[in-house]
Amino acid sequence: MTSLLWIGFFLFLLLGVSRLMGERKGNITFDNYYLHLKDQVRVITEELHAQGREVECIYYRTFLVDGEDYLLREAHVRGDQRLFLKKIDRRKNH
Repeated sequence: MTSLLWIGFFLFLLLGVSRLMGERKGNITFDNYYLHLKDQVRVITEELHAQGREVECIYYRTFLVDGEDYLLREAHVRGDQRLFLKKIDRRKNH
């Protein structure tokens, strides 16, 4: 019984860390981290173009990807740093 609790605890930790690192449904995650915003925008734009997606930085940290709005976010967990684009749901704002 104790081993099942430990397994459940570790699964919970793994899922929690992945959620903190931006891996949620609808998000676009990037493994590389860049300190300066201009480098982040350049790399994200290049990578999404390479995937055949249409992408445009329309405002500070706001991207239009395949007709959907995304916000550039950063996640820092135990020394691991990641960039991800979080989908903006415009319906919640109205």
